[in-house]
Amino acid sequence: MFKKISTILFIATSLFSCSKIGYGLYLWDFDDQNTGKTYKVVSESNIENSYTIILDDKKISIPKWKIELYKSEKEAKKAAKEYEKLNKMFGVCKKNNHKIRISKTPTAKIIYRLKKGEEIKIIGKDKEKSIIGSTNDYWYKVLTKNGISGYSYGHNLHIYEKGVGSSSINDADESKDLENILDKKFYPKNVFDTISEGFVNLSIINKNNYFLIDSKTKTIKLNSDDISGIYTYTKIESYGFNKYRFLETPIKITVRKKTEIVISNSQSKTGYGEIFYTIEDYDKLVQEEKEKNSLNYANIISNGKVFKSSVYGQITFDSGKNFLWVNNGKLVPDYIPTKDYQKGIISTNIFLSETIKEKYSGAIKFKFEQGHNLYALYLLSNRTLKLTLVPPYLVKDEKIVREPNAPIVISLRN
Repeated sequence: MFKKISTILFIATSLFSCSKIGYGLYLWDFDDQNTGKTYKVVSESNIENSYTIILDDKKISIPKWKIELYKSEKEAKKAAKEYEKLNKMFGVCKKNNHKIRISKTPTAKIIYRLKKGEEIKIIGKDKEKSIIGSTNDYWYKVLTKNGISGYSYGHNLHIYEKGVGSSSINDADESKDLENILDKKFYPKNVFDTISEGFVNLSIINKNNYFLIDSKTKTIKLNSDDISGIYTYTKIESYGFNKYRFLETPIKITVRKKTEIVISNSQSKTGYGEIFYTIEDYDKLVQEEKEKNSLNYANIISNGKVFKSSVYGQITFDSGKNFLWVNNGKLVPDYIPTKDYQKGIISTNIFLSETIKEKYSGAIKFKFEQGHNLYALYLLSNRTLKLTLVPPYLVKDEKIVREPNAPIVISLRN
């Protein structure tokens, strides 16, 4: 019985050490407040794989991999002094599957593979560079965010110091990436998508949403559905691989490629970053769409400005894309709320799916002044305007996805 109790006590003391066991150097605090500082380590848990340190007179449990343990305070302080030059040194992987090895040789066992864009903490650096194949770089001792520690060769790592401006970063590629985005307009994803898909949706374009860094005046112009503003910055500072903050503004950006950036605004209502893109020939494509829509409307009124139906009333168009639709009571309540809905503006910036594009001259939207929209496919022939009314559920982002199953077709004669 006594032997069994002794065994239990031995196991318990192995799992939990409660006396002062030394001093620890904090290798990586994700908030960067404690990185490089030393703390008294008062206990150890092998179950939780953690140390308990005294931080601001409180006991805090810290994962073991974040702490380098020393027997005495003097040893810990000495290590902290040597670590000062590495406190703010980080790395970001520039290529998938970059290797972390168990020792500093190219044939050593691989213990982890980094992903492109993954951040690591530099906790050691060789004094001399090593030649491997055609490359000449340093070996670094590194720490990942999930606690893996090992050695990684500097080729395909971007090494930088947090809080140091971009002019201090020894990476020509990153400086070039920053230059690529200055003084260029970037547009939000919904603008990029509508143009990429060949549907230049002017209702999206006309919001005039864009992002521009004017390097001459040091101003940032941001218009988006979430937030808009003009900001003046004092300096552009790098805080990670292809990550920049604009001092004295709430703006941060990540450069994914020279045509794509992620914009973070601390004043944003959503709290999420927005993706913006450059768009080649943007102004030309928008102008072409506007001209096409003007031609479509001109084609309609060239057949006449007044079209009549004995059942659905009379539509009068003018050259300014205004309409007046009288005696339209038959459309109530399925297509308009009341017969008072008569006046509004015409839009021909409506798109047709591939399955119905060849069957119609185009599509039209009646934008009533009360805020109601009525969509229709149309055919023009022999001074006749034939409208096939389209219910709203068949329209997505100003695109008519298919014909209605049992449509109302209105023939109007000039």
